[in-house]
Amino acid sequence: NSIKDINSSKPYKLIILDCDNTLWGGVAAEDGIKSIKYGEDGEGKVYEDIQKHLKYLKSQGFLLSLSSKNDEKMVWKTLKQRKMALTKNDFIYSKINWKPKEQNIKNILNHLSIRSEDVIFIDDSEIEIKKVKTYIKKINTYKINDVIKYLDFVLNHEKLQTISAIKEDKKKIFQYKIKNKYEDLKKKNSGDKIYNNLKQKISILNISQHNFSRSLQLFNKTNQFNFTTNRYQANDIDDIVKNKHKQIKLIKFSDKFGDHGIIGLYVLNVKKDQIIIEDFIISCRVINRKIEEVVLLYILKKYKKKSNVFLNFIQNNSNKNIIGYFFKK
Repeated sequence: NSIKDINSSKPYKLIILDCDNTLWGGVAAEDGIKSIKYGEDGEGKVYEDIQKHLKYLKSQGFLLSLSSKNDEKMVWKTLKQRKMALTKNDFIYSKINWKPKEQNIKNILNHLSIRSEDVIFIDDSEIEIKKVKTYIKKINTYKINDVIKYLDFVLNHEKLQTISAIKEDKKKIFQYKIKNKYEDLKKKNSGDKIYNNLKQKISILNISQHNFSRSLQLFNKTNQFNFTTNRYQANDIDDIVKNKHKQIKLIKFSDKFGDHGIIGLYVLNVKKDQIIIEDFIISCRVINRKIEEVVLLYILKKYKKKSNVFLNFIQNNSNKNIIGYFFKK
């Protein structure tokens, strides 16, 4: 395996934004919607350019959310009335209320199952930045001091760049909206009752030129539900495909709410009397849907004539929380 730590340079997954003096200049509730800076010359044009680029980043697979001490209706009204580049539909699971931002952001991260180190929070308030950073230590933050420098940051920061956006990236916000529907349903159902009407379907796919990029992405972006966090490059995957004793299988998932796409994969090493699951990966947005159990059962049944099936596990800070789920001490 080619083991490479790409955490230091890989793009953020989620951008959480304040509203006043972040999406537009001024305070909508105080200055009035018509008076805030957006779209005209000067700072207003800069804020428009910032929003347009954020919308582009969303189209490339970045998730956008809001955490703002504000009146929610006022925020959506401001975006709509000023015909801003960003609309309500561009944001996923926003928290616009008068609660502490650090609590709201923690709620957002838990709901979306995204690690704090994969998130950046942007705000114009030094106090809010410090409170969030104190409460969520690994989160990344950017304090807006100058709107031109803010635009430069959004345009050029290394972790707000994407080399290529694949189909799954562009569908990401839709897939997280599906997850929201599942979370809402889970609140109304206890235990395993929720699975009775979800109509979950799992498909096991061979690797091909159509899903090769997604395989590479899963190997190099998935952290929490990744049993080894081995980082494979394209040539490493090619080597596995050419090895007659090894195979890569992709996991496709759908439910009553829609198609979640390819959400995981595993690598098998098929020996004479045993099977070694060398890598096992599932996207964090579908954890705890019993997908992992069904896939493992599928492997056990398929290779029931083998004497043993082993699952390779290498513990690290990213995946250590899955130990209790799979291994009973």
